[in-house]
Amino acid sequence: MKQRVDKIFDAVGDGDAAETKRLFVGTAAEDMMMPSLPVDLEDHEGNTPLSEAACYGEAELVSMLLDLGANIDAQNCQGRTPVWRATYNGHEDVVRLLLDKGADPTIASSSGEPPGKLGTPGTKALIAGWVPDMTSSARKRLSALQTLPRPWPNMLLAASKNGNSAEVDTILQAVQASHDILPETLVQTIIDFENVADALWTACCFGHSGLCRKMLEVKGNVNASNDSGLSCLMIACRKGHQEVVVELLQKRAKTYLLSDQGRLAIQYARDASKGGSTSGNELYGLLLAHCRKCEDWSSLEEEASRVAGNPICNTEGIKQDLGRPGAAASTAATSELLAMSTEEIKAGGDRYQQLLEQRALADVLGIG
Repeated sequence: MKQRVDKIFDAVGDGDAAETKRLFVGTAAEDMMMPSLPVDLEDHEGNTPLSEAACYGEAELVSMLLDLGANIDAQNCQGRTPVWRATYNGHEDVVRLLLDKGADPTIASSSGEPPGKLGTPGTKALIAGWVPDMTSSARKRLSALQTLPRPWPNMLLAASKNGNSAEVDTILQAVQASHDILPETLVQTIIDFENVADALWTACCFGHSGLCRKMLEVKGNVNASNDSGLSCLMIACRKGHQEVVVELLQKRAKTYLLSDQGRLAIQYARDASKGGSTSGNELYGLLLAHCRKCEDWSSLEEEASRVAGNPICNTEGIKQDLGRPGAAASTAATSELLAMSTEEIKAGGDRYQQLLEQRALADVLGIG
């Protein structure tokens, strides 16, 4: 994912519109399984691909990125918009294109310099000839997301961290007005590039149950995970956010998924309870009760193994006790489980659950 972001900015720098579009929309087979990326992702200086394309004078790229929904007035860390940078660098065709599309040439940089102050005679003349009616008319053709005060990914990330429900509502309303993107597409898009996570995961991490509920209502992915394989439920358990866990369980979050460290949500919940706090113990008890109710054999096996020292999840334990009832069935199920790929185990499909149940029945009840 992070390499893909770097490749996008490299493609923009090379003026390669076809490669840029491929990396965003995933037209190549190897990209189809990658999570979607917002067109307004930012580099370490706050530059979006559109801002970079404008700076380099790549008119074809600018047009394509606007068609993909890029925010036309996105400001970088220096407060410079795409039209500011294009004007400064003397790219008359790009300045003309941005103005025709509705860019606002009155937005000054952080140091107070408007686009028309610096640039070549040609670009400064274009800015000088601009009239406000041009912008207001052109902006009617842009989507509501493209004209937000700043690019929506950063707005949504900040709101998800801070629990700003009003800001999330503003973004969702812009989505509804845009008609070119579904709410679930937006909330499931990667916005936190440090953790490689979406908005719901971020809200779960910071314990904002109200925001979690809002995002789940618009079909956020209840089982979304970050680059460490920590699902929404796992991070909420690890952080001790009981109200968030309740919201996730009500939407049938999978308790049997494994993180990249091979740990279950119930193990993170148990860690939260080790301090002896009432809230930590309640969270652990809540998750354990849920696992019993939904017959999550993976979590129940792990819990039984921990409490009773039962080696049912341990291959060596099986080898040492082959004479017990159901040993053959348990060994066969374990062998098939060990043969599964990491991806199959993390996905937690029907076959994975069937094998866990077969092994538990064989070990605990001697059936098989």
